[in-house]
Amino acid sequence: MTRARLSWISMSAAALAVGVGGMIATAQQQKASSSEAPEALMGAALHQEEVEGNLEAAIATYKKVIADPHASRALAARALLQVGKCYEKLGNSEARQAYERVVREFAEQTDLAVQARARLSALTQPAGGATSSGLTVRRVWASPGGPRPAAVSPDGRFLAYADSESGVHLLDLAKGVTRPLLRGASDVVWGASQSLKISPDGRQLAYVSPTGCELRLVALGPGPSVAEPDVLYPCGDQFVQLDDWSRDGKQILARTFPVFSNSGYSEKPVEMISIAVSGRAVRLLKRADREFGSARFSPDGRYIAYDVPTREDPHERDIFLLATDGSGEQPLVESPGTDRVLDWAPDGAGLLFASDRTASLSAYLVRVVDGRPERPPVLIKRNIEGMVPLGFTRSGTYFYRLDFSDSNVYIATVDPATGRLLSAPIPANPRSGGKNLASDWSPDGQHLAFISRRGPITSEVEGEPMAISILSLASGRVRELRPKLTYWPTDSRLRWSPDGRSLLTIASDDREENWGLYRIDTDSGAVVPVLVAWVAFNFGWAADGKAVVYGTMRDASGRQSIRLRDLATGADRELYGPVPPSFHITNFDASPDGRSLAFGVGPARPGAEVLYVMPVSGGSPRELLRVDASSETSARIRDVTWTPDGRHLLFNRLGTGWRISVEGGAPQRLDFALTAGRLHPDGRRIAFTSGSGRRSEIWVMENFLPPLKAGR
Repeated sequence: MTRARLSWISMSAAALAVGVGGMIATAQQQKASSSEAPEALMGAALHQEEVEGNLEAAIATYKKVIADPHASRALAARALLQVGKCYEKLGNSEARQAYERVVREFAEQTDLAVQARARLSALTQPAGGATSSGLTVRRVWASPGGPRPAAVSPDGRFLAYADSESGVHLLDLAKGVTRPLLRGASDVVWGASQSLKISPDGRQLAYVSPTGCELRLVALGPGPSVAEPDVLYPCGDQFVQLDDWSRDGKQILARTFPVFSNSGYSEKPVEMISIAVSGRAVRLLKRADREFGSARFSPDGRYIAYDVPTREDPHERDIFLLATDGSGEQPLVESPGTDRVLDWAPDGAGLLFASDRTASLSAYLVRVVDGRPERPPVLIKRNIEGMVPLGFTRSGTYFYRLDFSDSNVYIATVDPATGRLLSAPIPANPRSGGKNLASDWSPDGQHLAFISRRGPITSEVEGEPMAISILSLASGRVRELRPKLTYWPTDSRLRWSPDGRSLLTIASDDREENWGLYRIDTDSGAVVPVLVAWVAFNFGWAADGKAVVYGTMRDASGRQSIRLRDLATGADRELYGPVPPSFHITNFDASPDGRSLAFGVGPARPGAEVLYVMPVSGGSPRELLRVDASSETSARIRDVTWTPDGRHLLFNRLGTGWRISVEGGAPQRLDFALTAGRLHPDGRRIAFTSGSGRRSEIWVMENFLPPLKAGR
């Protein structure tokens, strides 16, 4: 219509009749082609499938919808799902290909992808949907707020765990008592989930040093004395991840990763290695540009099973087998979604693995003969999300840990004049309590975005994969974005752009090991890098949305600063700093209009801390508040955020929330802690993260393996 109007203005009187005739012809063509619009085609295809029963014709029409460039992604995904259903009714093997395309190409259409995975699972199962009918599951140990065991002994009697203050301990499940193995050596840089392994004979414990750069051994003697560790592998300028012992106890399987420093990651690639316990000889098994997942020796010592992200999508993983001499790599489990290694059955005849090919993450067992799957995987147990794998005992009992948290994003009504809560907080997503954090309101106040933990298998080592949930206040529904980013820091945040079309966050791109600042489209989940380097610890938007403010990590000289980056040019301008190594910049926040910045500066050690306000355009900071944080770290200023009218700042200190006028004066205490708190644009609602308590439980799965084969 706009083109026709422009033509009308530019026409001469002599050509006017021709122009009008062209407009009429165009209108007639549009009317004639309206029946070919994607929505109309979709309706016709559904009629062909469900009313006429003409499946071949329906497939042809659905394919027109999929091929139409004007069709929305939601409509195209739905058409592709229907194609799969039609092929399934016809008994055609192309059904699987259609479902796989939905999962692979339309992952952001969450409901449709879940349906496609469910159909794939149904097609994968043998006739009758065989599962492990004799399975029993029971809890064997629980610890409210206590240690998190990370390894089980081969006989199932002992659990090993690390505590950052008291050391490494061994828990006797039969007697319910613990004894120390190492004192003060358990601050494992990768976390304790997969950094402890008990040897097959139960006599040694392998673990990762506090720096993450040494693999050590310690004897598990019968007495209460604390043993001296022995360095098995000093990996120098790489981090090491412990994976497994060989069944004969002669080799240890591990992975090495580049060490990050202030100047970035080292150039060394990710490597899978085996280390001889006697002699310390190291053998390179595989080198890759992608991060390996869990790896396990087969009991007969012939193979190593491991999982790795697919090149098409870093969220998805497949399982491969590698000969223990580093040759003969071949796929074992490939399917849409994520497949992760859990452990080999004790006789080596099957591999237990986790997969989200159905609506929920589940455990499967695949029989393996001469390095190849003998038949389709068998479903063992549904809904294992959050499982931390510990491994099999000799008898075939599988141990795993479940960690629980009460952390969640809550919404409450507040009095804007006093800061008092007027309503009890309600969870933003009641269905996923303990998994949500870091919220932010859209500029129009219609949506709340927050980060949701979505790790298939919880692992402090590999990070915790997350998604972005967006709550609609109008409908109460939560939709999910799965951007092609792998992990967010646990203290990460989200910031909605001024135009409401994107979100800013810190995360990593797994395919290139790139931590940085990324911009995520709120409709498609598409990702655009803003700052690809591990230099930003905090961020916010400038006034027009054309620039972002970010704080740098310490540089090689130990200094920090706050900078402004122009999104169009990539040019940086320093706003504040650099502060000397003896001081640090705490978190900060840009005002709602993007014109001012609030931030705290304090000494690296507890001491006086100052809250400043300054213009984003540049200028001298103005001191707003000075507090004494010399007695405890909780006295420091944290979680700084502006009120929507830009007249006050909220922050956390001493375990509760505070409010202060940007004009100065004494701070006012609030009724609630303000962890990652964000006020709604109306100033009357607040979203915040609350809860930090954690507990762990040890569970076992039994009686689900075929009878163990002798001699394997």
